[in-house]
Amino acid sequence: MDFDPKKNYYDILDIPETATPEEAKKAFKKLAVKHHPDRGGDKAKFQEINEAFQVL
Repeated sequence: MDFDPKKNYYDILDIPETATPEEAKKAFKKLAVKHHPDRGGDKAKFQEINEAFQVL
């Protein structure tokens, strides 16, 4: 996974830059469930959320 300096991965996960890894994981799980393509979510948004979590 490559870092994209144009993206703010914290904003994608809707967490502050001071968030702990546990807070990032919790936010990722919440957003992943909401946007998962198998549950009618947007595939591109899900991929963006996944990328943000992996980079952070």
